[in-house]
Amino acid sequence: MATAVSKYKYNPQDFVNMPSLSEDLSEFYSRLELYESEKTKAAYMDLTYFWWEVLFFTIKHREVEGNIAPHNADDVRNYLEGLIYAS
Repeated sequence: MATAVSKYKYNPQDFVNMPSLSEDLSEFYSRLELYESEKTKAAYMDLTYFWWEVLFFTIKHREVEGNIAPHNADDVRNYLEGLIYAS
């Protein structure tokens, strides 16, 4: 089954079978795009101090449950963190 093309390396649709991960990843990307368009302190704080933390722990929970291999979870986290610092 093919998924919709995403401009990001990790497509939220690829994680629909993992509780909360698809939704949290979609929201993170939305907040990232908002920050990239606004460049305000409020948008940055929302992205980094709320959504990044939510997504970080969602990925960690899926890793602990065995839904994501530890090295894959690290790759996802590193990629997403890189998006924040590249913005």
